[in-house]
Amino acid sequence: MVFPNNGVVTASKITPSQCGLLYVAQPENSEKEDLWTRGFSQERESELYAANLWDDTDTKTASIASDATPTRHTAIKPFFIEAEEVISTFGLTALDRFARLSRQLEGVTQKAIEAELWTGEIRRSTPHDNPALTAASATVLNSGTALSPKRALALLEYSIGATSPCGEQGVIHVTRDLGTLLASDTYLVYRDSSNNHMKTFGGTPLVMGSGYTGSGIASVITNKALTTNEAVLTTSAAHYIAVGDTVTISGVGSPFDGTFTTTSGTTGSTIKYAKTASNVTSVASTGFAHLQGTATTKWMYATGKVKVYLGKVDVVNDGYDQAYNNTENTNNMRFKAIRPAAVYFDSSIHLAIKVDLTA
Repeated sequence: MVFPNNGVVTASKITPSQCGLLYVAQPENSEKEDLWTRGFSQERESELYAANLWDDTDTKTASIASDATPTRHTAIKPFFIEAEEVISTFGLTALDRFARLSRQLEGVTQKAIEAELWTGEIRRSTPHDNPALTAASATVLNSGTALSPKRALALLEYSIGATSPCGEQGVIHVTRDLGTLLASDTYLVYRDSSNNHMKTFGGTPLVMGSGYTGSGIASVITNKALTTNEAVLTTSAAHYIAVGDTVTISGVGSPFDGTFTTTSGTTGSTIKYAKTASNVTSVASTGFAHLQGTATTKWMYATGKVKVYLGKVDVVNDGYDQAYNNTENTNNMRFKAIRPAAVYFDSSIHLAIKVDLTA
């Protein structure tokens, strides 16, 4: 038997999860990237100035929805997904490395978009109207107290209908472990075989994202201090972080940034953790405190409709020297595949709830 490609068998195709985001929000692969990659505005009609009921005499009325300042458009900021390859020039030259890297980028795209939608690591750096799932603008249900998966889903479903001015269906976002627990109870969610994703029995699409982390709200930090090897941060609102939780601090600066376990005194809008460093006088600050998901506790979110744009994949060399790494005097070649992307949701629905996976 003779194998092609110098005896190398073609790799198996990368197949992203069928229950992931791109099956619920099928992307628009636009060739006109110049129209949206620098940012664009999305018109919205989901928030109403007023909707009322009246009787036939025009004397009795009941309000359905009211908002003195409804959102009419949202500014969207795209980002770029990149995959990289470093390989020796003495490698298997018969293989098309550009095609291989393009396939890898296609394969990782769904997970990359899910990760950015959940945590918003990229979009935090640029002011715009496009929040992540974990943004502090989310409405936290049940005062941040964890519920069992079944009760959390029920409350989330009810709150979607109560929150949406027009009573829209919404989208629920969960990690794969939480989604599996919900799917194990056939009265909660089922597989929509026609679309290869999960749905609740109320018809709400449920995204089980491989890129979803399960982390909680990213609270905005307004003040920092460090005294006797204890860091003390103040947030602009309740942070839902308890003593012994794992929290990631970012954007505050050294020595505060990093991942830590919170200590006694963490409550309300105060976060404390051990940090061996020189004292820092209390001073105003910026940054985020991001509560991390654990093996037993995750967060789940509900949003309005999700929209995804994807641009074409381009593969380029890393430099003008055709990617040859002459600085280090090695035989390595470096290639990069890159594509623009945008992901956003209608934030007329933006809900969060903490879930105890052991309950």
